[in-house]
Amino acid sequence: MSHKALVHIVGRHKAQAELAGVLRDEVARLRADKRDGVTQVNLLTAFDDDPLGKRSNISATIEVRGSESARVSAPLEGFGARLGRLVHADLSTALVGEDRAFVECARAPVRYQYLMRRNAEYDHAAYTTRYRDVHSQFGVRTPGILGYVQFYVDPSASRQLSVASGFGVCGVDSVSELHLPSIEEFIAAVVQDDAGAAAQADERHFVDRSLSVYFTSSVDWDPDAP
Repeated sequence: MSHKALVHIVGRHKAQAELAGVLRDEVARLRADKRDGVTQVNLLTAFDDDPLGKRSNISATIEVRGSESARVSAPLEGFGARLGRLVHADLSTALVGEDRAFVECARAPVRYQYLMRRNAEYDHAAYTTRYRDVHSQFGVRTPGILGYVQFYVDPSASRQLSVASGFGVCGVDSVSELHLPSIEEFIAAVVQDDAGAAAQADERHFVDRSLSVYFTSSVDWDPDAP
């Protein structure tokens, strides 16, 4: 298990090109100014014509990895104000928690993220237990992937980061991550397998699929990270 913060950024219409440049500069600054306990700062840029992300408005993701929640949160204080008019701060998210790799992999070029919300029959703790102990089997069986990671959101730490960063409070309970060689290879493998249908059937027991979103991004990995 390791700690990380995820900021999912929703850009304003007609600001995408400028936002992309500002984010590259901000990530370069965060990488240069790494504090003790921060090991990695990665930039994920959502694909424009993503066949898996038609319900998502997320433009980019900033991922800060490190040794504990407070350390990965600190670099993102005031981040929303620095992006200013380029983003919908209330629609963007700030999440803090721990992740667990069920299928380890090297630095994959593409990442699928599934921001999941629980249904009314589960509280956050029960949801996390069900997600980790039962639902993980479907991620492990998914074809066409290089790696599979579950990110467990810490609601309290995420609320604190939302205030500190200037982004909206978000009711996401977990994020499933599939690390991929490419979108095309992933889709080609999935359509020939029943793992996706089985996973969706299991989710009906504990996930509010109607308000959960998924999308894929290219990954700019921190070149100085271990």
